[in-house]
Amino acid sequence: MDAEVRRVRNGRHLAAVLLVPLLLLSAPAAEIARADSDAATPGPVERVDTQGAFRIEGSFFGGAGLKDHVVGTAVREGDATDTKDITISGGGGIGGGLTIGYGLGPSFELDVTVSLHESSLSIDVANADGSFPRTAFRGTAKYKIPITAMSLIKLGGGAGYYLPGDLDLDFSDSQGGEHLVFGYDAAAGFHVGGEYEKFVRSDTPTASGSHTTTSRSI
Repeated sequence: MDAEVRRVRNGRHLAAVLLVPLLLLSAPAAEIARADSDAATPGPVERVDTQGAFRIEGSFFGGAGLKDHVVGTAVREGDATDTKDITISGGGGIGGGLTIGYGLGPSFELDVTVSLHESSLSIDVANADGSFPRTAFRGTAKYKIPITAMSLIKLGGGAGYYLPGDLDLDFSDSQGGEHLVFGYDAAAGFHVGGEYEKFVRSDTPTASGSHTTTSRSI
């Protein structure tokens, strides 16, 4: 069955998203900076210094949107009284991204990220399917707070641009169902987040953290 396409115009809010990176692998051209020490110090303290260094990192994440949209009702087979709402959230789902970063100084870093994530129906049902893939470009400024010689916390925020996307809902296999495609316009938004980063060696850190994003159609 052909899909009926509907367009979502400017001004429609997109759901906010909470992103939780599971693993970030990066390879900055970092050097070990040794802190000054005097005779009373047992030995030099090593700290990873990424100032003036580029980094490339890949991430995998999952999250939940702050707003769910009800798109149908699931009924347990054999019990019509047992029902649950089927929802989908533009901010939920799983995805991945690629980031290029640059150390502006000892305490600041600038990152540019391209990411892909896809939301799906909240309940897995046999006669319906739904998905909402999105592609985003984000720029983020981060402030670095050292914890130990090989670990730190990063706090930051920035702006993003979200490409147009299609919310595809296929209920054509259910009684009286339709196949609908809602086209979302491009959107711009802001995001804030925090990360904990630990270097397993001077050029290979791992990190985890959370990011919250809000966006609006443009």
